[in-house]
Amino acid sequence: MFKPTFNALIKNWLNRAWFNASYKQFDDLHIDLVEPSVNQENWFSFGVDCLLAANKIKLKERIPLIVGLAFSLRSGGQPIGVNFSSLQEFNQELNNTPPSLYLLEIRFLERSIFQKVSLPNIEFLPETLDYFYVEYQDDADSDHRRSLWLFQVDCR
Repeated sequence: MFKPTFNALIKNWLNRAWFNASYKQFDDLHIDLVEPSVNQENWFSFGVDCLLAANKIKLKERIPLIVGLAFSLRSGGQPIGVNFSSLQEFNQELNNTPPSLYLLEIRFLERSIFQKVSLPNIEFLPETLDYFYVEYQDDADSDHRRSLWLFQVDCR
């Protein structure tokens, strides 16, 4: 049986999400679907590889949206804040959900429901990427949800 390549899987997802407008319902691509053998301690580096590849493909395909990579972090009943500065500490904060690629409109980055916190002391974030940390409490849930989003807004 033919196994699609890394780039082919990402390209198929990008084109499907764009042409079907399923990105509007947050149609995502979990990185474990791109490569099932990637373990949790390598999610960050492999996720960044997926993000960079997706941005190259997006430009070739002329898709006028932003590709984001979201990492779900452990949540709790109280706000936790940014409690990591190294990749090792970050990996300890990951929950069990593999990171996902999203295709997003620019206005997603400007949504007021998210509290965007700058991360000046995070040593492992690539300088070529834009990012924000999100922590919010869903009305239907008592937990404070946390995530780290990475983007390459200017990826020419």
